[in-house]
Amino acid sequence: MAVSPLLRHDILKREIKARKLTEEAFAEQLGITDRHLRNLITKDTNSSCSVVYRISKVLEIPMEVLVAPGTDENP
Repeated sequence: MAVSPLLRHDILKREIKARKLTEEAFAEQLGITDRHLRNLITKDTNSSCSVVYRISKVLEIPMEVLVAPGTDENP
């Protein structure tokens, strides 16, 4: 069973702040709305792999750092 990645909003928020990016500017770099980005930052939100990939590339950190470990029902 495929599982959508659960984005680590704490890490995302910290990395945006560390780079002194505004939410609006970062959202624009990702090609998403600032509202979508705020939801990713403030909530335990499932995110598409493509968004996590873009975040990873813009922040230059591995995708594995951005997602919470998940469980698979059928290991």
